[in-house]
Amino acid sequence: MPESLEDQLRSLTLSEELKSTFDGIVDSCPKFRILLAGRSGVGKSALINAVFGSGVVIEEHGLQAGIVRDINREFVLPNNPRLVFHDSQGFSHGDGTNFETVLKFIKERNEQPKLEDRLHIIWLCIEIPMYGGSLLETAEEKILNSPDMKVPIVVVFTKLDKPVNKIKRKLPKTPDQDAIARKTAKETFWADYAQSMSTLSERIPRVEVSVKLGFRDTLDRLVELTEKEVKGTLSYIWASSQCPNVDLKIEASIQIGRKKYWRGLSTSLNLPGHSLAKWLDVVLRDIVFCWGFDDPQGLLTSNLFKKKMTALQEDLLDDDSNPFPKITLGATATAAGIISGLIPPAAPFAIPIAAGLVFAAWVYKVYLTTPQVLRGLMGYIVDLTIVMQSLFWLIRARAQAVSEAGGGDPVATIPLSKRLVELAFTAYATDEHSRTVHDALRQFVKRTVALKPDIVLEHIVEIITSHRFQPAERFESDAEAGREPGEDDVNWETGRGL
Repeated sequence: MPESLEDQLRSLTLSEELKSTFDGIVDSCPKFRILLAGRSGVGKSALINAVFGSGVVIEEHGLQAGIVRDINREFVLPNNPRLVFHDSQGFSHGDGTNFETVLKFIKERNEQPKLEDRLHIIWLCIEIPMYGGSLLETAEEKILNSPDMKVPIVVVFTKLDKPVNKIKRKLPKTPDQDAIARKTAKETFWADYAQSMSTLSERIPRVEVSVKLGFRDTLDRLVELTEKEVKGTLSYIWASSQCPNVDLKIEASIQIGRKKYWRGLSTSLNLPGHSLAKWLDVVLRDIVFCWGFDDPQGLLTSNLFKKKMTALQEDLLDDDSNPFPKITLGATATAAGIISGLIPPAAPFAIPIAAGLVFAAWVYKVYLTTPQVLRGLMGYIVDLTIVMQSLFWLIRARAQAVSEAGGGDPVATIPLSKRLVELAFTAYATDEHSRTVHDALRQFVKRTVALKPDIVLEHIVEIITSHRFQPAERFESDAEAGREPGEDDVNWETGRGL
């Protein structure tokens, strides 16, 4: 007879409860491996920087146009060690040797016993022709139509900006000039190369992209298509590693939460004497790591960041003036011991708990006597996720300013600074978005009497998805301006001035 959920939960150990879910995912597959296939000079290095990087391609690892490298050699970006890239060296007309090398590499990677050593996605990069000519080389067609190909492939038609700008120069200057030029360029491309496209399997996704400013949405589309091709564990690593698409990061952090907390339904674990701070650390680590920010100083796991996060929920911790109806939990919850005595409502983040550390079950029990704690814990998850959204857009604004100042291809991200993190908090609070979110949490707790753990979690998801957040223009302008004097004058571990 299969073990019941209740029996499974009883068998969980403290170490299992306190382990970060995202850490477990990375342990099972520490590397996401991409093969960049295609001719030399089609913009592979620029594409990598635009989707993942900070504008730096490590010279000794290759990915420079016209430079032949060993396809087996790995290279990584300095800001994202979980990503591993391989370069196919480019296909030259009639070069059968390199084609065979690529096929051999793909086959050998497919046979690796460890998931981290296998090839997870192939981006076949093809530059959109400007003046006619063939679209696909013979080698590219063979790879795309190989019956033995077991690795997902996305066909990436690069440098969309070139035909768009060519058409744009012939159009009158109107508000919709850019949109018309892009639409015309795409339609012309697909019409001119309809015959070549017809030779490709319909199951192979394809997308036109440009790394130039004004074409960020094309990179979003590439990221989305890739996400659809990777499965399971790999999808979380992919979501955290890519930089353009905020939706995938939000969804990944929600799904990580589900993986961690669904199993806490009606748990009867009895783990006395362990601080709720440990639970908060796990939640913070899981959510923060899903966003994959370049954080060389460790700001997002520092003591000051944790203090700032818990301070956001202070307005949620006020005691209610009206007593709550008593709820009967039944034998399972009663066996857990619930909470011995009343928990001081003013200090829910420093108390020891006597029940399971799994969130959904814990708040179910605490809710009996302290509904304000429920609001605080729900608020912690929601606030943290929305602060991450705020930080995402501020980083994007700053990265765009850096790109424009450099005059080259745009960079996808920049390292976190204390100023950007401070701006993310300030933007969320100053725009009164946090007040709207917290009002929604209060209304939920007030109207909910027969509370069940799954209802709590579903409402967290509902608030996160319905209260999307992007900082106002004034905050993005501050982010674009970069560092200000004095921003490094605070020690983020102690919270004191230096």
